Amino acid sequence: MKKGKMYLSSIKYRYFMLLACIAILVSAPSCSSDDFENNLPEESEQLSKAELIEQALSQMPQTRAADLFPVMMVTTQKTVSIICYANESVIIHWNSIDETLVEREDGNEKIFTYSDDEPVHGIWLEASADAIMSLDVYSDGLIFLDVVNNINLTNLSCGYNSLDTLNLDGCYSLRELYANFNPLSSLDLTHLSELRTLAVLATQLTDIDVSNNPNLEELLVGYNQITDLDLTNNTALKHIGIEVLPLRTINNIPINVKSFAAFPKLEIINMYNTSFLDSLDLLDNPLVRYIDISWSTITQMNISNLQIDYLNAKFSQLIDLKYTLGNLKPDCYYINIIGTPFEKNRTNVYFLASSVPDRTKPNRFGSIQRGQLYTTSSDINVFLTPLTDKNWVVYSE
Repeated sequence: MKKGKMYLSSIKYRYFMLLACIAILVSAPSCSSDDFENNLPEESEQLSKAELIEQALSQMPQTRAADLFPVMMVTTQKTVSIICYANESVIIHWNSIDETLVEREDGNEKIFTYSDDEPVHGIWLEASADAIMSLDVYSDGLIFLDVVNNINLTNLSCGYNSLDTLNLDGCYSLRELYANFNPLSSLDLTHLSELRTLAVLATQLTDIDVSNNPNLEELLVGYNQITDLDLTNNTALKHIGIEVLPLRTINNIPINVKSFAAFPKLEIINMYNTSFLDSLDLLDNPLVRYIDISWSTITQMNISNLQIDYLNAKFSQLIDLKYTLGNLKPDCYYINIIGTPFEKNRTNVYFLASSVPDRTKPNRFGSIQRGQLYTTSSDINVFLTPLTDKNWVVYSE
C-alpha cells in the first residue's frame, strides 16, 4: 500500500507541476507553428498554446483510480485515433465523460470523434506506470504529449503532430522513437541507452546528441538544419538518413569520401538532395544494399565490393559509377539513372542493362520481384527484349 500511495502522490504532483509550468507559459508568446495556428477555430486564436493546453487538461476525468494517467495529451482535431499495446487493460478517456477500454495486448486502432465545438480536448490513458509498451498517436493533431515515466514503453510513434517539446524522462526501455514532422527544437536522448531507431525528419532540430545511444541502428534526421553529427559512439548504425541536410562534419571531421567508413554494419544510406559531397566511396561498407543519392552533387561513386538491391541516382550529378557484374546479382531490383550525366554515355547504358540479374528467379527472401530500370536514354531500346525476358520493366518517366 505504501508503494501505491507514493505512486499516486507522485502522479498528482506531476500533474499539478505541469499545470504550474503551463500557467507560467501563459505570458509567453504562443507557438509560432503555422500548422498549429491554421488548425484552430477562429474563436480560439486569441488564446496561447499554453492556455489551450491548460484549458484541456483542467477537464481531467474523476475516476476510481484517481490520477493513474501515465499518458496525457491534448489534441486540436475532431477525430483522433490511438493504438495502445499494454500488458494490462487500459482505459482511454477521450474527455471527462467518454471512454474506451483497451484490453490487454490489444493492438487494434481506437478511433473517437468529438461532437462538440471545443477547440482542444484532453485525452488521458488510465493504467499503471509499467503497463504501456507501445503507443501510436501518429497524425492526431497533438499540441501536448506527456509520456514521462512509462518505464516499459518500447515504441513511441508521435509523428505529424504539432509538438514543440517531447519529454522522455523515465522512458528507459524506449527502443523506437518516430517523431517526424513536429516543430521540435531540442530533444534529450541521453538517458535512452536502449534506443535502436530514431526518426526525427523535418523537425526544427539544429543539433542532436546521440553519444549515449551506442545501440542505435537507425538514424533518420533528414530535412533539418543539422550541420554537425557526432556518431563516434554509434558504430552499430545500419540505416543513416541524412537527406536535405547542410552537413559540414561527421565525427568532428569535415565530411569526405570516407566519412561512412566508421559504420561497418551500414546497410541503407539516404543522401537525397545533398550538396556536401561530390564523391562517395563505400568500399568499407560491404553490407550496404540500399543507396539513394538522387538530386545530390555526387559525381563519382564506388560500389565495386557491394551487392546492391536498390540504387536511386535520379537527377544526381553522377558521371562515374564503379561496379562489377557481381554488384547487381542476385537481388538488385531497382535502378534509377534518369537525368544523370551517366546515362548520356551509351557504354554506361549498355553495360548496366546487360548486368542486371534475372528477376524470374527467387531473391534471398524466396520471392520473385520484378526489376525496375528508370532511364530516358534511347540506347536502352536494343535491350528491351532481353530485359523483359529477365522480368525487368524499363520506365522513362
